[in-house]
Amino acid sequence: MSRRSLIPLSRAWFDSGETQRIAEALAGRVAGDGPICSRVEQRLASLLGGSRVLLTTSGSHALELALLSLGVGPGQEVICPSFTFVSTANAILRVGARPVFADIEPVGFGLDPAEVEGKLTPRTSALLPVHYAGFTTQLDALLELEPDHVSLYILEVEGRTVLAHRQRHGTLALPADDLVADLYRETVDRLGARGLERYEISNFARPGRVSRHNRKYWDEAPFLGLGLSAHSFRGRRRWWNHDRYATYCRAVEEGRGGTVGERALSDLELAQEALFTGLRRTEGVDLAAFRRRHRIDPLLEWAEPLAEVGCAGLAEIVADRLRLTDHGMLLSNEVFRIFV
Repeated sequence: MSRRSLIPLSRAWFDSGETQRIAEALAGRVAGDGPICSRVEQRLASLLGGSRVLLTTSGSHALELALLSLGVGPGQEVICPSFTFVSTANAILRVGARPVFADIEPVGFGLDPAEVEGKLTPRTSALLPVHYAGFTTQLDALLELEPDHVSLYILEVEGRTVLAHRQRHGTLALPADDLVADLYRETVDRLGARGLERYEISNFARPGRVSRHNRKYWDEAPFLGLGLSAHSFRGRRRWWNHDRYATYCRAVEEGRGGTVGERALSDLELAQEALFTGLRRTEGVDLAAFRRRHRIDPLLEWAEPLAEVGCAGLAEIVADRLRLTDHGMLLSNEVFRIFV
């Protein structure tokens, strides 16, 4: 077989846009974050309804940050496939945990559920499945292992990526929005049938196994972030650390600390954030408690837009709690943009 007839596993794609951006960065001597990165982060935060988006330089860094956000650290184990990129194991090692390799299934190259079951110990804190070369890991088989907690996210094609380019040029067939919605609902039902109830848009858990780490963000509780790019919150003050490794280390070594910015939230901003985060939870927002805490009645302050999303079947009031409907969980950004 000639080299020209081989089907590549993956192929990097570039167009004149990338070349132009690289030339602009070199001409402006921008080696790290710059105005383009800032605009992309702001745009993604707006589209995704988040308070902040952080671009990473690689998937390796993204994996490491994901593990850190879950509280994975020394003394814990993370099960990952033996057939994967070295970055998968490196991310686990960098947070101080121990990678435990499980073999893969022969057809889809994903984690073999039978192998995973034999690797589980009291120190196992997470499974890190890798969907390799377009093949997906078997959800049903992994559910047979009876996990206590599952996080579920819908993939969105964004920005200047290979998938976005293929979509624009008609060479990538994406499922219709209605099909994505149907698959999401089916997954919710299947998880519920196995005792994993949805308690937040993207999170499911068995009774008593809800993530305490995540709840503090949704309950307006204070939290302290330590290390590179960490964010902290107390009272009405938010502050954050440098997100560039060299800059952060230099600031700490010089005794200046890692903090790079802060802001004080207004009463209205605190109320908006509380509604945005509170509505992510299935139970919604306790309106009486909200009025006492923030001295604002959401039904009066945002009467017109809330009435519109209510008429659209995206939100409802049940027992004096404002919450998203099942349909609203799928279109949550339509509701969140009222408050952001």
